[in-house]
Amino acid sequence: MSFVNRLKKVTISSFCALAVFAGFALAADLPRGNFAAFAEETAAVTDYPAEFIKHASEGFESIFDYAVSGNTFAFAEGSVISVIENGKERVDCKTDSTVTALDCDQSGKFFYKNGSGATFALETKQPATHEFQELDIEGVYVGNFNYYKDAHGDNYVFNKSEGGAAVKLEGFEKVKKYGESVYALKEGKFFKFNGATAEDASGEITYTDLSAVKSVCFGDTAQSLKTLNSDSLHFVALNAGEHAYVTEVDLNLISDNPQDTFLPNVLTNDDAAKRTFKIGAANGPAAGKEAMLLAVSGNTYVVAADGVCYIMNKANAGEPFKRAFAAVTKPVMRVAVDRARMYSAPFVCEGAFAASLPKNATVKVLGKVEAQGLFVIEYQAENGETVKGFTPFGYLSEHNAPIEGDPPATNDPNYNEDSPAVTVVLIIAVIALVMIALGYLTYIATASKQKEKRKKQKPDSSSTPPDKN
Repeated sequence: MSFVNRLKKVTISSFCALAVFAGFALAADLPRGNFAAFAEETAAVTDYPAEFIKHASEGFESIFDYAVSGNTFAFAEGSVISVIENGKERVDCKTDSTVTALDCDQSGKFFYKNGSGATFALETKQPATHEFQELDIEGVYVGNFNYYKDAHGDNYVFNKSEGGAAVKLEGFEKVKKYGESVYALKEGKFFKFNGATAEDASGEITYTDLSAVKSVCFGDTAQSLKTLNSDSLHFVALNAGEHAYVTEVDLNLISDNPQDTFLPNVLTNDDAAKRTFKIGAANGPAAGKEAMLLAVSGNTYVVAADGVCYIMNKANAGEPFKRAFAAVTKPVMRVAVDRARMYSAPFVCEGAFAASLPKNATVKVLGKVEAQGLFVIEYQAENGETVKGFTPFGYLSEHNAPIEGDPPATNDPNYNEDSPAVTVVLIIAVIALVMIALGYLTYIATASKQKEKRKKQKPDSSSTPPDKN
Protein backbone atom coordinates (compact mmCIF):
# COMPACT_ATOMS: atom_id res chain seq x y z
CA MET A 1 0.00 0.00 0.00
CA SER A 2 1.38 3.43 -0.94
CA PHE A 3 2.05 6.12 1.61
CA VAL A 4 -0.73 8.28 0.12
CA ASN A 5 -3.31 5.48 0.43
CA ARG A 6 -2.27 4.73 4.02
CA LEU A 7 -2.63 8.45 4.83
CA LYS A 8 -6.13 8.53 3.30
CA LYS A 9 -7.19 5.48 5.34
CA VAL A 10 -5.89 6.92 8.63
CA THR A 11 -7.53 10.28 7.96
CA ILE A 12 -10.94 8.79 7.15
CA SER A 13 -10.85 6.47 10.18
CA SER A 14 -9.92 9.35 12.48
CA PHE A 15 -12.73 11.50 11.10
CA CYS A 16 -15.35 8.75 11.60
CA ALA A 17 -14.17 8.12 15.17
CA LEU A 18 -14.31 11.84 15.92
CA ALA A 19 -17.87 12.08 14.51
CA VAL A 20 -19.05 9.11 16.62
CA PHE A 21 -17.45 10.57 19.73
CA ALA A 22 -19.09 13.94 19.09
CA GLY A 23 -22.46 12.24 18.68
CA PHE A 24 -22.15 10.39 21.99
CA ALA A 25 -21.01 13.55 23.72
CA LEU A 26 -23.97 15.52 22.38
CA ALA A 27 -26.42 12.77 23.40
CA ALA A 28 -24.91 12.61 26.90
CA ASP A 29 -25.04 16.37 27.27
CA LEU A 30 -28.69 16.66 26.17
CA PRO A 31 -31.16 15.83 28.99
CA ARG A 32 -33.71 13.15 28.22
CA GLY A 33 -36.56 15.46 29.05
CA ASN A 34 -35.65 17.66 26.11
CA PHE A 35 -36.60 14.89 23.69
CA ALA A 36 -40.12 14.75 25.16
CA ALA A 37 -40.36 18.55 25.10
CA PHE A 38 -39.33 18.59 21.44
CA ALA A 39 -41.92 15.92 20.61
CA GLU A 40 -44.64 17.89 22.38
CA GLU A 41 -43.72 21.09 20.55
CA THR A 42 -43.91 19.40 17.14
CA ALA A 43 -47.11 17.41 17.85
CA ALA A 44 -50.27 18.66 16.14
CA VAL A 45 -52.86 20.11 18.52
CA THR A 46 -56.56 20.22 17.64
CA ASP A 47 -57.42 23.93 17.75
CA TYR A 48 -60.96 24.99 16.81
CA PRO A 49 -61.17 28.82 16.56
CA ALA A 50 -62.46 30.60 19.64
CA GLU A 51 -63.84 33.40 17.44
CA PHE A 52 -64.14 34.13 13.74
CA ILE A 53 -63.88 37.95 13.66
CA LYS A 54 -61.36 39.35 11.19
CA HIS A 55 -60.45 42.87 10.08
CA ALA A 56 -60.40 43.86 6.42
CA SER A 57 -56.86 45.17 6.98
CA GLU A 58 -55.64 41.56 7.36
CA GLY A 59 -58.01 39.88 4.94
CA PHE A 60 -56.80 41.42 1.67
CA GLU A 61 -53.35 41.54 0.12
CA SER A 62 -53.83 44.09 -2.66
CA ILE A 63 -57.21 45.66 -3.39
CA PHE A 64 -57.60 46.73 -7.03
CA ASP A 65 -60.96 48.53 -6.73
CA TYR A 66 -63.77 49.02 -4.25
CA ALA A 67 -67.35 50.25 -3.77
CA VAL A 68 -69.29 51.33 -0.68
CA SER A 69 -73.04 51.18 -0.06
CA GLY A 70 -73.93 52.35 3.43
CA ASN A 71 -72.46 49.78 5.83
CA THR A 72 -71.60 47.31 3.05
CA PHE A 73 -68.18 47.25 1.39
CA ALA A 74 -67.07 45.46 -1.77
CA PHE A 75 -63.42 44.84 -2.68
CA ALA A 76 -62.01 43.44 -5.92
CA GLU A 77 -58.85 41.31 -6.01
CA GLY A 78 -58.08 39.53 -9.27
CA SER A 79 -61.26 37.75 -10.37
CA VAL A 80 -62.87 37.73 -6.89
CA ILE A 81 -65.19 40.38 -5.46
CA SER A 82 -65.63 40.16 -1.68
CA VAL A 83 -68.74 41.74 -0.18
CA ILE A 84 -68.71 42.55 3.55
CA GLU A 85 -71.59 43.85 5.60
CA ASN A 86 -69.60 45.40 8.43
CA GLY A 87 -69.62 43.11 11.48
CA LYS A 88 -71.23 40.23 9.61
CA GLU A 89 -70.15 37.53 7.19
CA ARG A 90 -67.93 37.99 4.15
CA VAL A 91 -69.15 36.61 0.82
CA ASP A 92 -66.61 35.96 -1.95
CA CYS A 93 -67.99 36.10 -5.49
CA LYS A 94 -65.88 34.47 -8.21
CA THR A 95 -66.14 36.09 -11.67
CA ASP A 96 -65.12 34.74 -15.07
CA SER A 97 -62.11 37.04 -15.49
CA THR A 98 -60.06 39.76 -13.84
CA VAL A 99 -62.19 42.60 -12.47
CA THR A 100 -61.12 45.95 -13.95
CA ALA A 101 -63.68 48.25 -12.28
CA LEU A 102 -66.14 48.12 -9.36
CA ASP A 103 -68.95 50.49 -8.36
CA CYS A 104 -72.53 50.63 -7.00
CA ASP A 105 -75.67 52.67 -7.63
CA GLN A 106 -77.91 54.60 -5.25
CA SER A 107 -80.01 51.50 -4.50
CA GLY A 108 -76.97 49.57 -3.26
CA LYS A 109 -76.55 47.23 -6.25
CA PHE A 110 -72.96 46.46 -7.22
CA PHE A 111 -71.60 46.43 -10.78
CA TYR A 112 -68.26 45.42 -12.23
CA LYS A 113 -66.32 45.34 -15.48
CA ASN A 114 -64.48 42.24 -16.65
CA GLY A 115 -61.21 41.98 -18.57
CA SER A 116 -62.87 42.88 -21.87
CA GLY A 117 -64.55 45.96 -20.42
CA ALA A 118 -68.08 44.51 -20.39
CA THR A 119 -70.36 45.50 -17.49
CA PHE A 120 -72.16 43.00 -15.28
CA ALA A 121 -74.47 43.11 -12.25
CA LEU A 122 -72.72 41.37 -9.34
CA GLU A 123 -75.93 39.90 -7.92
CA THR A 124 -76.89 38.06 -11.12
CA LYS A 125 -73.55 38.08 -13.03
CA GLN A 126 -75.60 39.05 -16.07
CA PRO A 127 -74.76 41.86 -18.53
CA ALA A 128 -75.99 45.23 -17.28
CA THR A 129 -75.75 48.96 -17.87
CA HIS A 130 -74.07 51.26 -15.35
CA GLU A 131 -72.09 54.50 -15.47
CA PHE A 132 -68.97 54.04 -13.33
CA GLN A 133 -67.96 57.15 -11.39
CA GLU A 134 -64.55 58.70 -11.92
CA LEU A 135 -63.02 61.83 -10.41
CA ASP A 136 -62.79 64.76 -12.86
CA ILE A 137 -61.76 68.42 -12.88
CA GLU A 138 -64.95 69.55 -11.13
CA GLY A 139 -64.53 66.86 -8.51
CA VAL A 140 -66.75 66.11 -5.55
CA TYR A 141 -67.46 68.03 -2.34
CA VAL A 142 -67.64 66.90 1.27
CA GLY A 143 -68.20 69.89 3.53
CA ASN A 144 -65.68 72.57 2.58
CA PHE A 145 -63.31 70.14 0.90
CA ASN A 146 -63.21 69.68 -2.86
CA TYR A 147 -61.57 66.53 -4.20
CA TYR A 148 -60.69 66.73 -7.89
CA LYS A 149 -58.34 65.61 -10.66
CA ASP A 150 -56.23 68.17 -12.52
CA ALA A 151 -55.47 68.28 -16.21
CA HIS A 152 -52.45 66.03 -15.72
CA GLY A 153 -54.50 63.31 -14.03
CA ASP A 154 -53.20 63.97 -10.50
CA ASN A 155 -55.59 63.96 -7.53
CA TYR A 156 -55.91 67.01 -5.25
CA VAL A 157 -57.96 68.28 -2.33
CA PHE A 158 -58.74 71.96 -1.75
CA ASN A 159 -60.11 73.51 1.46
CA LYS A 160 -62.45 76.32 0.37
CA SER A 161 -62.85 77.72 3.89
CA GLU A 162 -59.11 78.27 4.39
CA GLY A 163 -58.06 79.00 0.83
CA GLY A 164 -54.40 78.63 0.02
CA ALA A 165 -52.92 75.96 -2.18
CA ALA A 166 -54.52 72.63 -2.95
CA VAL A 167 -52.91 69.54 -1.45
CA LYS A 168 -51.79 66.84 -3.85
CA LEU A 169 -52.98 63.36 -2.85
CA GLU A 170 -49.65 61.73 -3.51
CA GLY A 171 -49.83 57.99 -4.23
CA PHE A 172 -53.62 57.80 -3.92
CA GLU A 173 -55.78 56.46 -6.72
CA LYS A 174 -59.43 55.64 -7.41
CA VAL A 175 -60.64 58.58 -5.31
CA LYS A 176 -64.44 58.17 -5.07
CA LYS A 177 -67.30 59.58 -3.03
CA TYR A 178 -69.91 57.30 -1.48
CA GLY A 179 -72.53 58.88 0.77
CA GLU A 180 -70.86 61.74 2.59
CA SER A 181 -67.40 60.20 2.64
CA VAL A 182 -64.49 60.10 0.21
CA TYR A 183 -62.34 56.98 -0.10
CA ALA A 184 -59.23 55.99 -2.04
CA LEU A 185 -56.65 53.26 -2.52
CA LYS A 186 -52.95 53.49 -1.88
CA GLU A 187 -50.61 50.56 -2.51
CA GLY A 188 -53.55 48.18 -2.47
CA LYS A 189 -54.89 49.42 0.89
CA PHE A 190 -58.24 51.06 1.60
CA PHE A 191 -58.33 54.62 3.02
CA LYS A 192 -60.94 57.16 4.06
CA PHE A 193 -60.34 60.93 3.94
CA ASN A 194 -60.92 63.34 6.80
CA GLY A 195 -60.32 66.61 5.02
CA ALA A 196 -56.81 66.35 3.59
CA THR A 197 -55.82 63.58 5.96
CA ALA A 198 -56.20 59.95 4.92
CA GLU A 199 -56.88 57.25 7.51
CA ASP A 200 -56.70 53.49 7.10
CA ALA A 201 -60.39 52.52 6.93
CA SER A 202 -59.94 48.76 6.61
CA GLY A 203 -59.16 48.39 10.33
CA GLU A 204 -62.69 49.55 11.16
CA ILE A 205 -64.31 46.95 8.91
CA THR A 206 -64.83 43.54 10.50
CA TYR A 207 -66.43 40.38 9.25
CA THR A 208 -66.97 36.75 10.18
CA ASP A 209 -64.34 34.59 8.50
CA LEU A 210 -65.09 30.87 8.76
CA SER A 211 -62.16 29.72 6.61
CA ALA A 212 -60.01 28.83 9.66
CA VAL A 213 -62.01 25.61 10.18
CA LYS A 214 -60.23 24.16 7.13
CA SER A 215 -57.00 23.79 9.11
CA VAL A 216 -58.35 22.12 12.29
CA CYS A 217 -56.29 18.92 12.64
CA PHE A 218 -57.10 15.57 14.28
CA GLY A 219 -54.47 15.71 17.04
CA ASP A 220 -55.29 12.77 19.33
CA THR A 221 -58.97 12.60 18.31
CA ALA A 222 -58.60 9.03 17.02
CA GLN A 223 -57.36 7.81 20.41
CA SER A 224 -60.09 9.64 22.32
CA LEU A 225 -62.74 8.23 19.97
CA LYS A 226 -61.67 4.71 20.95
CA THR A 227 -61.77 5.17 24.74
CA LEU A 228 -64.01 8.03 25.87
CA ASN A 229 -67.33 6.14 25.94
CA SER A 230 -66.05 2.66 26.75
CA ASP A 231 -67.65 2.53 30.23
CA SER A 232 -70.49 5.08 30.00
CA LEU A 233 -71.95 7.65 27.64
CA HIS A 234 -70.76 11.28 27.71
CA PHE A 235 -72.89 14.32 26.83
CA VAL A 236 -72.59 18.12 26.67
CA ALA A 237 -75.19 20.88 26.32
CA LEU A 238 -74.65 23.26 23.39
CA ASN A 239 -74.53 26.97 24.27
CA ALA A 240 -75.46 29.84 21.95
CA GLY A 241 -73.29 32.93 21.62
CA GLU A 242 -71.74 35.45 19.25
CA HIS A 243 -68.86 33.10 18.40
CA ALA A 244 -70.65 29.78 19.07
CA TYR A 245 -70.17 27.80 15.87
CA VAL A 246 -69.99 24.11 14.96
CA THR A 247 -68.56 22.56 11.79
CA GLU A 248 -69.97 19.40 10.23
CA VAL A 249 -67.34 16.70 9.67
CA ASP A 250 -67.21 13.15 8.29
CA LEU A 251 -65.66 10.72 10.80
CA ASN A 252 -65.27 8.14 8.04
CA LEU A 253 -62.23 10.21 6.98
CA ILE A 254 -60.50 10.24 10.36
CA SER A 255 -56.97 8.83 10.62
CA ASP A 256 -54.32 8.22 13.27
CA ASN A 257 -52.09 10.92 11.76
CA PRO A 258 -52.36 13.96 14.10
CA GLN A 259 -51.42 16.31 11.25
CA ASP A 260 -54.39 15.37 9.04
CA THR A 261 -57.35 17.75 9.03
CA PHE A 262 -61.07 17.16 9.55
CA LEU A 263 -61.90 18.83 6.22
CA PRO A 264 -59.28 17.48 3.81
CA ASN A 265 -61.43 17.99 0.71
CA VAL A 266 -62.55 21.55 1.49
CA LEU A 267 -60.39 23.99 -0.48
CA THR A 268 -62.36 27.24 -0.66
CA ASN A 269 -63.57 29.58 2.06
CA ASP A 270 -67.10 29.30 0.69
CA ASP A 271 -67.08 25.49 1.11
CA ALA A 272 -65.87 25.88 4.70
CA ALA A 273 -68.66 28.37 5.41
CA LYS A 274 -71.30 25.99 4.02
CA ARG A 275 -70.26 23.33 6.58
CA THR A 276 -70.14 25.72 9.56
CA PHE A 277 -73.27 26.72 11.47
CA LYS A 278 -74.10 28.95 14.37
CA ILE A 279 -75.59 27.20 17.41
CA GLY A 280 -79.23 28.22 17.67
CA ALA A 281 -79.50 29.37 14.04
CA ALA A 282 -82.06 27.86 11.68
CA ASN A 283 -79.52 25.63 9.94
CA GLY A 284 -77.53 24.72 13.06
CA PRO A 285 -78.16 22.57 16.15
CA ALA A 286 -80.52 24.04 18.73
CA ALA A 287 -79.17 26.01 21.68
CA GLY A 288 -79.37 23.99 24.91
CA LYS A 289 -79.51 20.72 23.00
CA GLU A 290 -77.77 17.73 24.59
CA ALA A 291 -75.19 16.35 22.16
CA MET A 292 -73.34 13.08 22.58
CA LEU A 293 -69.65 13.70 23.23
CA LEU A 294 -67.60 11.33 21.05
CA ALA A 295 -64.04 12.62 21.50
CA VAL A 296 -61.96 15.37 23.10
CA SER A 297 -58.73 16.76 21.64
CA GLY A 298 -57.00 20.04 22.42
CA ASN A 299 -59.65 22.74 22.84
CA THR A 300 -62.07 20.80 20.63
CA TYR A 301 -65.10 18.60 21.24
CA VAL A 302 -66.32 16.08 18.66
CA VAL A 303 -70.08 15.73 19.18
CA ALA A 304 -73.07 14.06 17.51
CA ALA A 305 -76.47 15.76 17.36
CA ASP A 306 -79.47 14.63 15.31
CA GLY A 307 -77.33 12.04 13.55
CA VAL A 308 -74.76 14.62 12.39
CA CYS A 309 -71.17 14.83 13.65
CA TYR A 310 -69.63 18.24 14.46
CA ILE A 311 -66.42 19.74 15.83
CA MET A 312 -66.65 22.78 18.10
CA ASN A 313 -64.73 24.83 20.66
CA LYS A 314 -65.11 23.59 24.25
CA ALA A 315 -66.00 27.12 25.38
CA ASN A 316 -69.36 26.85 23.60
CA ALA A 317 -70.56 23.79 25.53
CA GLY A 318 -71.36 23.02 29.15
CA GLU A 319 -69.37 20.69 31.37
CA PRO A 320 -69.48 17.06 30.17
CA PHE A 321 -71.71 14.67 32.11
CA LYS A 322 -72.16 10.89 32.04
CA ARG A 323 -75.07 8.52 31.60
CA ALA A 324 -75.04 4.76 32.16
CA PHE A 325 -75.87 2.37 29.36
CA ALA A 326 -79.51 1.21 29.27
CA ALA A 327 -80.08 -2.28 30.73
CA VAL A 328 -80.81 -5.36 28.60
CA THR A 329 -82.78 -8.52 29.38
CA LYS A 330 -80.69 -10.88 27.26
CA PRO A 331 -77.05 -10.87 28.45
CA VAL A 332 -75.82 -13.26 25.74
CA MET A 333 -76.65 -13.05 22.04
CA ARG A 334 -75.47 -14.41 18.71
CA VAL A 335 -74.15 -12.58 15.62
CA ALA A 336 -76.91 -13.14 13.07
CA VAL A 337 -75.48 -11.61 9.87
CA ASP A 338 -72.41 -11.81 7.69
CA ARG A 339 -69.84 -8.98 7.77
CA ALA A 340 -71.03 -7.67 11.15
CA ARG A 341 -68.87 -5.02 12.78
CA MET A 342 -68.37 -3.38 16.14
CA TYR A 343 -67.27 0.19 16.89
CA SER A 344 -65.32 1.83 19.69
CA ALA A 345 -67.73 4.79 19.93
CA PRO A 346 -71.55 5.06 19.91
CA PHE A 347 -71.44 6.36 16.32
CA VAL A 348 -71.21 4.11 13.27
CA CYS A 349 -68.24 5.33 11.18
CA GLU A 350 -64.91 4.11 9.84
CA GLY A 351 -63.04 6.27 12.33
CA ALA A 352 -64.49 4.23 15.22
CA PHE A 353 -64.19 0.76 13.65
CA ALA A 354 -62.99 -1.73 16.30
CA ALA A 355 -63.38 -5.29 14.99
CA SER A 356 -65.26 -7.59 12.61
CA LEU A 357 -67.70 -10.12 14.11
CA PRO A 358 -68.00 -13.57 12.50
CA LYS A 359 -71.49 -14.90 11.94
CA ASN A 360 -72.84 -17.13 14.75
CA ALA A 361 -70.22 -15.83 17.19
CA THR A 362 -71.42 -15.52 20.78
CA VAL A 363 -71.14 -12.06 22.37
CA LYS A 364 -71.80 -10.76 25.87
CA VAL A 365 -74.31 -7.90 25.88
CA LEU A 366 -73.50 -5.26 28.52
CA GLY A 367 -76.17 -2.68 27.70
CA LYS A 368 -77.62 -0.64 24.89
CA VAL A 369 -77.86 2.90 23.50
CA GLU A 370 -81.51 3.14 22.51
CA ALA A 371 -81.35 6.46 20.62
CA GLN A 372 -78.59 5.21 18.33
CA GLY A 373 -79.92 1.65 18.03
CA LEU A 374 -76.72 0.12 19.39
CA PHE A 375 -75.87 -2.73 21.77
CA VAL A 376 -72.83 -2.45 24.05
CA ILE A 377 -71.03 -5.78 23.71
CA GLU A 378 -67.95 -7.68 24.73
CA TYR A 379 -66.45 -10.17 22.29
CA GLN A 380 -63.53 -12.57 22.63
CA ALA A 381 -61.61 -12.74 19.38
CA GLU A 382 -59.89 -15.88 18.07
CA ASN A 383 -56.54 -14.63 19.38
CA GLY A 384 -58.00 -14.53 22.89
CA GLU A 385 -58.22 -10.73 23.05
CA THR A 386 -61.39 -9.33 24.59
CA VAL A 387 -62.82 -6.44 22.57
CA LYS A 388 -65.48 -4.07 23.89
CA GLY A 389 -67.60 -1.77 21.78
CA PHE A 390 -70.90 -0.95 20.10
CA THR A 391 -72.80 -2.80 17.37
CA PRO A 392 -76.18 -2.10 15.68
CA PHE A 393 -79.28 -3.89 16.94
CA GLY A 394 -79.78 -5.66 13.60
CA TYR A 395 -76.45 -7.50 13.82
CA LEU A 396 -77.44 -9.64 16.85
CA SER A 397 -80.15 -12.19 17.56
CA GLU A 398 -81.44 -14.03 20.64
CA HIS A 399 -82.31 -17.06 18.50
CA ASN A 400 -80.08 -20.09 19.15
CA ALA A 401 -77.96 -18.08 21.60
CA PRO A 402 -76.70 -19.94 24.72
CA ILE A 403 -78.22 -19.06 28.09
CA GLU A 404 -75.76 -17.39 30.44
CA GLY A 405 -74.27 -20.04 32.75
CA ASP A 406 -75.27 -22.99 30.53
CA PRO A 407 -72.88 -24.78 28.18
CA PRO A 408 -72.65 -23.11 24.78
CA ALA A 409 -75.19 -24.36 22.29
CA THR A 410 -73.95 -26.65 19.54
CA ASN A 411 -74.87 -25.22 16.18
CA ASP A 412 -76.14 -27.58 13.50
CA PRO A 413 -73.70 -27.19 10.57
CA ASN A 414 -76.58 -27.81 8.16
CA TYR A 415 -78.85 -25.23 9.82
CA ASN A 416 -79.89 -22.46 7.50
CA GLU A 417 -82.12 -19.49 8.38
CA ASP A 418 -82.08 -17.98 4.93
CA SER A 419 -85.21 -19.79 3.65
CA PRO A 420 -87.27 -21.59 6.38
CA ALA A 421 -90.27 -21.79 4.01
CA VAL A 422 -88.42 -24.28 1.82
CA THR A 423 -87.94 -26.62 4.80
CA VAL A 424 -91.66 -26.43 5.70
CA VAL A 425 -92.70 -27.19 2.11
CA LEU A 426 -90.37 -30.20 1.97
CA ILE A 427 -91.78 -31.60 5.23
CA ILE A 428 -95.35 -31.21 3.95
CA ALA A 429 -94.39 -32.90 0.66
CA VAL A 430 -92.84 -35.86 2.49
CA ILE A 431 -95.94 -36.26 4.71
CA ALA A 432 -98.17 -36.12 1.62
CA LEU A 433 -96.14 -38.82 -0.11
CA VAL A 434 -96.33 -41.03 2.98
CA MET A 435 -100.12 -40.58 3.16
CA ILE A 436 -100.47 -41.40 -0.53
CA ALA A 437 -98.37 -44.54 -0.08
CA LEU A 438 -100.42 -45.65 2.93
CA GLY A 439 -103.62 -45.03 1.04
CA TYR A 440 -102.40 -47.04 -1.92
CA LEU A 441 -101.38 -49.97 0.30
CA THR A 442 -104.77 -49.84 2.04
CA TYR A 443 -106.51 -49.82 -1.32
CA ILE A 444 -104.52 -52.87 -2.53
CA ALA A 445 -105.26 -54.82 0.67
CA THR A 446 -109.00 -54.01 0.56
CA ALA A 447 -109.28 -54.89 -3.11
CA SER A 448 -107.71 -58.30 -2.53
CA LYS A 449 -110.15 -59.14 0.27
CA GLN A 450 -113.16 -58.14 -1.83
CA LYS A 451 -111.99 -60.34 -4.67
CA GLU A 452 -111.63 -63.39 -2.41
CA LYS A 453 -115.10 -62.86 -0.97
CA ARG A 454 -116.75 -62.68 -4.41
CA LYS A 455 -114.95 -65.82 -5.42
CA LYS A 456 -116.33 -67.80 -2.46
CA GLN A 457 -119.91 -66.63 -3.06
CA LYS A 458 -119.97 -67.75 -6.79
CA PRO A 459 -121.72 -71.34 -7.28
CA ASP A 460 -119.60 -74.26 -8.61
CA SER A 461 -120.92 -75.61 -12.04
CA SER A 462 -119.62 -79.13 -11.41
CA SER A 463 -121.96 -79.67 -8.45
CA THR A 464 -125.17 -78.52 -10.18
CA PRO A 465 -127.94 -81.31 -9.96
CA PRO A 466 -129.09 -82.89 -13.28
CA ASP A 467 -132.29 -81.83 -14.94
CA LYS A 468 -135.19 -84.21 -14.02
CA ASN A 469 -136.76 -83.80 -17.38
